[in-house]
Amino acid sequence: MKSKHKIPAVTLLTDFGLKDGFVGVMKGVMMEINPDIKMVDICHDVPAQDIQSASFVLGQSYAYFPENTLHVVVVDPRVGTLRRIIYVEAGYYRFLAPDNGVLQYVFKWEKIFRVINVTNSDYFLPEQSSTFHGRDIFAPVAAHLTNGLDPKLLGDTVDAEVLKIASDPQSESDFIKGQIVHIDHFGNLITNVSNEMIHHILKEKKHFAINLADVKIEEISKTFYSKPIGCFLAYFDSCEYLAFAINGQNAAEKMGISIGDPFEIVFHD
Repeated sequence: MKSKHKIPAVTLLTDFGLKDGFVGVMKGVMMEINPDIKMVDICHDVPAQDIQSASFVLGQSYAYFPENTLHVVVVDPRVGTLRRIIYVEAGYYRFLAPDNGVLQYVFKWEKIFRVINVTNSDYFLPEQSSTFHGRDIFAPVAAHLTNGLDPKLLGDTVDAEVLKIASDPQSESDFIKGQIVHIDHFGNLITNVSNEMIHHILKEKKHFAINLADVKIEEISKTFYSKPIGCFLAYFDSCEYLAFAINGQNAAEKMGISIGDPFEIVFHD
């Protein structure tokens, strides 16, 4: 049975890195099943087993692809356990990922049409290891879907309401409490607080102070070079989320900041 909607491309997002052959092997498995498959690498340098970073990178990326693109995410610390692998149709896109929170922004932002627990081993490789489901399950399932496989054949439907949703920042009339959710290649610190959230409060309050670790910031810069080399600054990243940087340096290493670390914005007249 074939699906009604053609998948134009498959993207790959993993924490495998490029030092080893894991990514290439996944692509080889997919090409064996569908030689005409189109694949795009979103990122393979997600910090090892870092679900929060993977979810953030996916959240910033998935909507820039053609409708019905299948986004495959393999950041899977609990590979080989009873954690589920899920196929999701959400918004204009499709996703194949472990049910561990890597799709949290998708579930937060998009209308969910269908979630399937992927269990039908007819579409896996004949032998499955307990440590490389990217090769043995994710890759062949993705390729079969691009060949027109009806997702109904993958397994049973799951209630989307029970799946993990991104936690929002705490927000009141005079403060926002957020956290660092991603550290990019340059060591910049990306948060879960949006430009929109900040400016909503600034309609009523005129001033603010951002407190992160031992640093206090009272303005948001437009560019990195708004401040001298070596100075700490706040800015909005390309997806309009509040972020922190040190001009010319790695802010995460310099300040000892990690993903999950909290910060606070206090507003006043």
